[in-house]
Amino acid sequence: MGFKFDEKLLVNNNIFKYEDKLNSGFTRFLETTPTYVTYYNINTIESTVDLGFANVDKILGSQSPIRFSEVKNFPIYGMDAIQLDVDEAEEGITGSFDGGELIILPDTITPYPDDFFIIEHKGHNFLFRVTAVNYDTIKSNNFYKISFTIKYVTKEDTVKILDQVTEKFTCIVGNIGTEDRCIIEDEVYELLQRMQYLYEDISNRYKIFFYNKRYNVIMYYDSENKMGLYDRYVNAFIQKHGLFYDKETHRAIYLNNEDDTCCFALEYDNSLFRTFEARKKIKRYPYNKFKIQEVKNIYSVFKYYSAKVYSVRYDGGHSEYFPHQIIDAMVNGEIPDNDTFDEADKLLVKYMNDQIDSIHNMNFDALEEFTYFQPTWTNMLKVPLLLYVMKGYYKLFIKKQSFN
Repeated sequence: MGFKFDEKLLVNNNIFKYEDKLNSGFTRFLETTPTYVTYYNINTIESTVDLGFANVDKILGSQSPIRFSEVKNFPIYGMDAIQLDVDEAEEGITGSFDGGELIILPDTITPYPDDFFIIEHKGHNFLFRVTAVNYDTIKSNNFYKISFTIKYVTKEDTVKILDQVTEKFTCIVGNIGTEDRCIIEDEVYELLQRMQYLYEDISNRYKIFFYNKRYNVIMYYDSENKMGLYDRYVNAFIQKHGLFYDKETHRAIYLNNEDDTCCFALEYDNSLFRTFEARKKIKRYPYNKFKIQEVKNIYSVFKYYSAKVYSVRYDGGHSEYFPHQIIDAMVNGEIPDNDTFDEADKLLVKYMNDQIDSIHNMNFDALEEFTYFQPTWTNMLKVPLLLYVMKGYYKLFIKKQSFN
């Protein structure tokens, strides 16, 4: 009962990702400790000069035609073997450095001579200039080997480069060597983080309302009739897509089908959940009527505890399963111009009609209001669909884009 490791999800989310890195040839660097820097990569599109003929004296400053993209939290390798001689004198910080070499991993940035990076050392920021870029080819991957020297030591000189920054990015180190983007625009990165926080808030509230630890199931409690309603379809959907799997801690709720029968697969194929998985234009309504009956599985945990819990079934049902207004909107792709739909409803409709192509099209403020949802029957069914949609959009927006 309770929290368990889901071995399949653990493999899919971690071992395969590690294997990607292993096969890519990154391993010998990723297993060492990097130095994290703020890297200033020449923006070749917005710079108005031929980089091969740039005057070094005019690279930084208000008169410089060079523009940079800032990348925070960027890992470089080999810095631990380099000694920087820094002294604090009466006139300020002084330092000397004869030059060195570092490694930059492929599929991150393309370094150029006259790039810069900042390293924090002894409480101070030091600006270094890239003097040369070479390739170190391993397994057909180009590892960039850069030569560099110190440029500025004082804070006043170090901040000069900030006026030439036109784009800002953050590096997600865990994505290096995978199919996901590792260099992400700051604005998009902040929205992705916000999506993650909202996902956690919504899923945690859902578990408080509907997860029964004793039986290890998602279940609705009918307080009026003092009985539990077990929906095997929503439980299967949650388990199938690992909606409560935490990739940071590897903790997951592993849900079994506590009322499995020979007709379950057929009924699931005609369910609302299967409709979402297929994400096809709805040509006919999914099953949207249900009834309750006694649990048939004699090995069910409910039988073991003699629990007053009934099983939800589609066959022969007469009660509405999911609000037909939402399904109607999914069919025609139109959201009513009134307050009857919350943001979760709207997001489900937009997802099914492919109406969101950018993270900027998502209303996170309105979605945050939904985090205070109530423990209703509809929300027991709707929230897993919402989590599935949020998870899918997160993967879409962080995935590497193809320009072929």
